[in-house]
Amino acid sequence: MTTYIIVSKDQVPLGPNELHAGQSITVNDGDIFIIDPSADANITFASAGPGPTTFDIQVAGSNSNTFDIKVGADLTAHVGIADNADLSGIKLDATASDALTLTAGDNVSFGQMDGSTNGPNTITLGDGFFTDKDWKLGGSADTVTVGDDATFKNIDAGAGNDTIVFGDRAKLHDMDTKAGNDSVTFGDDLVANAVKTSDGNDTIRLGVRPSVNNLDGGSGYDTLYAQDNAHTAKNIEQTQFVCYAPDTRIDTPSGPSRVADLTIGDLVDTQDAGPCAIRWIRSSHHALDGVATANKPILIGTDALGPGLPGRDLIVSPQHRILVGGHGQLETRFDRECFVPAKALTGLPGIRQMRGKRAITWVHFALDRHHVIRANGLRSESLYLGPMVVQSLTPEERSDLHEVFACRRDDGSLNGPAARPFLTVQAARRMLLGNFSRRHPSISAAPLERGTSGRAQNGSAVRCF
Repeated sequence: MTTYIIVSKDQVPLGPNELHAGQSITVNDGDIFIIDPSADANITFASAGPGPTTFDIQVAGSNSNTFDIKVGADLTAHVGIADNADLSGIKLDATASDALTLTAGDNVSFGQMDGSTNGPNTITLGDGFFTDKDWKLGGSADTVTVGDDATFKNIDAGAGNDTIVFGDRAKLHDMDTKAGNDSVTFGDDLVANAVKTSDGNDTIRLGVRPSVNNLDGGSGYDTLYAQDNAHTAKNIEQTQFVCYAPDTRIDTPSGPSRVADLTIGDLVDTQDAGPCAIRWIRSSHHALDGVATANKPILIGTDALGPGLPGRDLIVSPQHRILVGGHGQLETRFDRECFVPAKALTGLPGIRQMRGKRAITWVHFALDRHHVIRANGLRSESLYLGPMVVQSLTPEERSDLHEVFACRRDDGSLNGPAARPFLTVQAARRMLLGNFSRRHPSISAAPLERGTSGRAQNGSAVRCF
């Protein structure tokens, strides 16, 4: 392993371990190359071989020159760029490389970047990153993490199951994640001309106040998690507002309390463990204009499931789970206690989608464990923090949750296991139609989905009151 400094192509004389820019440089495993501010010509790195070679490229400061850095075959490059470096005239071409890791500090400017087409690109950029050139990734599972206040021109993420996360106030012209099951997350105040996820089953998460002219999920089954409705979208099969209705009365040791009045530390009555303290709670307001009917709130009317069940109208999100099969709640239709998404019950009298609802405030809260609670007298659930739910939240919310819930449980959740088995919408509806073994011996019981990620519930997000 040797450390070299790459200087101007015309520098004379060369100092110890200095190399001229403007040539092909042979790389051995573990070598480190420092790009000097005087470097002023194209640099090509070639493997000394045989076999794969890993090496570092370090840039400690700005370089006002215009040139290309090319990483050849059988090489894996780890590129590090210091804070405040202006490299806007430099192009990084790693298309032939085995893989690329690029890490840049805060307030860095850079030119064009063509990532590896053979292996993964792992890119981490600090706050204030700027480029007015195109960036292109490859066909592997790439990971891109960008801080706040970033500015990009066009991003072509290529094929592969990519994960792309931007902080707040990102500005970009076009992004296309191409093929693969991609995850794209933006913080608040995104400004973009187009965000496209093309082929694959993709997940898009937007913070508040996004301004996107063209948000297009493309083909596949795509899910959008949005903090508000300040956007238009097409080819999105599922939209979830990360959210629980403020007038819902939750049973507590001191009597029913409005969920909007509850705070961290307040006790909530649970079916199995008595009073339990609220560990995490959040509320948010959402416009519903343009939201698909299937994603509108569910109204469970007074006495819809029996006398006092609920005792007053209950409004929940479509994926909020309701207990059935016990305590007078559809006991004749389900042969055991389980949770079903509220939208699975919309075929029953008194339960309907609120098609005309224009806006709503949601509240949700989590306990140490997932529990059966009573909302307006109806047994339903506290928040189950499965992986899909956690991923649907903002980075700040996820950080808060991980501080409160220190480690994942055996089922992959932060507060599992599930208090009762989960049924999918389809399985619940089959049971409501009588297609289970107790009524039809020739037909086996509809499968129960033990609570894990929540994915079985049609891409379910946070269940809401």
